[in-house]
Amino acid sequence: GYRRASAFMHQWLNQTGDMSDDEAILFTDRDIFLGLDLHPSFVPARDKLLQQMRNLGIQVKFVVYDLLPITMPKNFPLGIEPIFKQWFDTVVKAQELICISKAVADEIRADFLPKLKGLPPMRVTHFQLGCDIENSVPTIGIEPDAAALFEQLKAVTTFLMVGTIEPRKNHEQVLIAFEQLWASGHELNLVLVGKFGWNIDGLAEKLRGHQQLGQQLFWLEGISDEYLQRLYESCDALIMASIGEGFGLPLIEAASRGLPLLATDLPVFREVAGENAYYFSGAKASHIQVGIEAWLDLYRQQLHPSSTGLQAITWKQSAQQLLKLVYA
Repeated sequence: GYRRASAFMHQWLNQTGDMSDDEAILFTDRDIFLGLDLHPSFVPARDKLLQQMRNLGIQVKFVVYDLLPITMPKNFPLGIEPIFKQWFDTVVKAQELICISKAVADEIRADFLPKLKGLPPMRVTHFQLGCDIENSVPTIGIEPDAAALFEQLKAVTTFLMVGTIEPRKNHEQVLIAFEQLWASGHELNLVLVGKFGWNIDGLAEKLRGHQQLGQQLFWLEGISDEYLQRLYESCDALIMASIGEGFGLPLIEAASRGLPLLATDLPVFREVAGENAYYFSGAKASHIQVGIEAWLDLYRQQLHPSSTGLQAITWKQSAQQLLKLVYA
């Protein structure tokens, strides 16, 4: 079954005072079960328990972040697709799936639900994620040599990418585009913020041995939220060149700091950023290069799309949206 996580909550939120035991949870038909974590192996193992809950009259609901391991499995570690399918086969029995974007909800309704037979009716809804990092128990700390980096970034136009270094984020094509831009004489910086992910051994080796590393190319792994906030404030534009996303939180975070946005022309990015971003016509290096050069021409004339009109919400507001759906 499930237990209360009292000790964990006290430790994680730095709370003081008496901590009750992590006693087992007893369910009644007045309860609602909300699955927040994407745990592809744990959730299927609780399939029978979840069915017992539904039999008792408990409303079972799950948050769905994306279905990318199913829709584009080549961009994930080998073996993830069948595990993720098991997870989806379990959560799709719930009374409601609450998605983090309309794009994900639309995809479930159009491409997944019609293929399912013999399941009871299910709601598919969505809510918006927040972006105020400072109110989300942020990590703090900035390395002593960061001051020198910030000076380098101020010297020329600097583009920022935020996200785990993995195939779906398309870092490799962005790097090729910047190599072409550097070769043609453009003075630009590219800053990558993200930990080492999967299926990128060749790219990681190329990055760490790149002749521009530390000059016009920077890879920052495992930095704090405080450091990331300073980067949002120090760079000139954010690039999101992903070939698939469930939401695109860096767009919101960057816009909250007034940073201009460049993104792949995906439905979910259009949903999140609307007319407040400049969109590439494709995900290949040549498309990205053309897009950056066109954006630079607009930027020099101050005619580029501004992100200031993007309507962001706080994590508190996001939680309120989620709770409204949970209790509906």
